Amino acid sequence: MKNYTVSQVKNIINTSFTEFKAHDITELKGGDNNFVFRVNNEYIFRFPKHLEAERTVKKEFILLDRLKNYVNTLIPNFEFIGNQQQIYSQNYANYSKAKILKVFHNSISSKIYKLRGLDKRFFVGYKEIKGVQLSNELLQKLPSKTKEGIAEEIGNFLFALNSFPVEKAEEIGIITWDFTEKYYQYFYDIFTKYVKTELPFDEQNLLNRLFREFINEPNNWAYTPSLIHGDISYDHIIFNSLDNKLSGIIDFGGIAIGDPAYDFCGIYSDYGKEFLELILKSHDIYLNQQLLQKIQILFLCNAVYRVMIGKEKKKQAILQRGWSEIKAMIFHLQK
Repeated sequence: MKNYTVSQVKNIINTSFTEFKAHDITELKGGDNNFVFRVNNEYIFRFPKHLEAERTVKKEFILLDRLKNYVNTLIPNFEFIGNQQQIYSQNYANYSKAKILKVFHNSISSKIYKLRGLDKRFFVGYKEIKGVQLSNELLQKLPSKTKEGIAEEIGNFLFALNSFPVEKAEEIGIITWDFTEKYYQYFYDIFTKYVKTELPFDEQNLLNRLFREFINEPNNWAYTPSLIHGDISYDHIIFNSLDNKLSGIIDFGGIAIGDPAYDFCGIYSDYGKEFLELILKSHDIYLNQQLLQKIQILFLCNAVYRVMIGKEKKKQAILQRGWSEIKAMIFHLQK
């Protein structure tokens, strides 16, 4: 995994594209999968760090192009593609997007990474969706009507995403998450090993009962497999503070086929029950006890997983976040 300096990124981009010149570059937080840079205060360029990240970007490239016909919300639109080693690079003006889509689709299906030199490590660029992250602090300051409008926009996006044909997503190679009994049993085992014994006895019993009652009733984990974002959180929901509307949704690296309730889990985690109810209400869905319990369990699964990762990889920030979420859930359940 190669680290890039700003000057190296500038050189790679300017060497790659004759009709685009980078003059102002800022490195952004990219996580484990990509190096990310803001270029000319207008574009985002992503450099995958490893082979699996490249596969994910290829799937995003194909899927986002097809999703535009299903969602009204603004999503990233890939405009540039190039080679990190500068052996070969092209932009869409010279190499048709349709052809790239076709070759990427074939390479994913056959597990062969070839687009001339693009099998030598590629990078991508697209216009940044302008706005600010929709934090809960910002959301709570907005007028009720504005909140309702944002809730409806997020609901429209999520339900449109769920309507995308699963078979088309499978063709691209989008992974399927199995949200049946074994999924919840896996996280219950993590809870038992890493969390349970560190809690007071009454809190152990509370969370243990929540898990067991949910797992033991098959109707609780019944669902219709659908396309989900997989990482809906405040930092991926972009808000336009000038017109008080949603700017767009970003970061589709976690997109998968699974239980639509999983995306509601992110909403519940970042904004709480009241805002989640607004989103569901916009589509005439009532947040009944069964759905709420599933969302709480999904929230708890993510929290205990963070505790495990934090302990095993000695990542204190992740560990603290996991425990904070577990304590928040306990507090809510005890109210």
